[in-house]
Amino acid sequence: MGKRCRIFQVVGYKNAGKTTLMEQLIAVLRNEGMVVSCLKHHGHGGAPAGSTDSDRFLLAGADGSSVEGDGVLKIVAKKREWTLAQLLQLQVLIDQPDVILVEGWKNAPYPKVVLLRDDGDWPLLELDHVQCAIDWGNNKEKRAFPVFGIDERQRYMSYMKKQILESGAYF
Repeated sequence: MGKRCRIFQVVGYKNAGKTTLMEQLIAVLRNEGMVVSCLKHHGHGGAPAGSTDSDRFLLAGADGSSVEGDGVLKIVAKKREWTLAQLLQLQVLIDQPDVILVEGWKNAPYPKVVLLRDDGDWPLLELDHVQCAIDWGNNKEKRAFPVFGIDERQRYMSYMKKQILESGAYF
């Protein structure tokens, strides 16, 4: 398949700040000289259309960006269903990235950050491979991984950068 690349996920429910965090991670990783691609799951039903978050990732400096929803991959390629593994392979083929940032696919087996907008989002902390969480509230419940407040941007960005660069999962 060629070059191996790191995978890191950003997960959370709608309006939790996933896209904004992805834009910030793009900048941090590009500053490290890395080639960064992004892959987003359009989980709101239907195919992605018009201007999308994948466009925002490109504007933020990503070397490549794709969005998949309802079997439609905005590159554009269409088939009945896309698996995350197929999409990652395609992204590697297209961009030869050092890192692929994945927004969505909550149950995928890759290291991830979880964004918590309110108390109803806390079940997301039970997902596998959670490296850290970012909480919009003030709940610092003890976990096996750090839970940062949304206002601790420098701390969580530094932590995630280290996780991605030093202990990231490879595809």
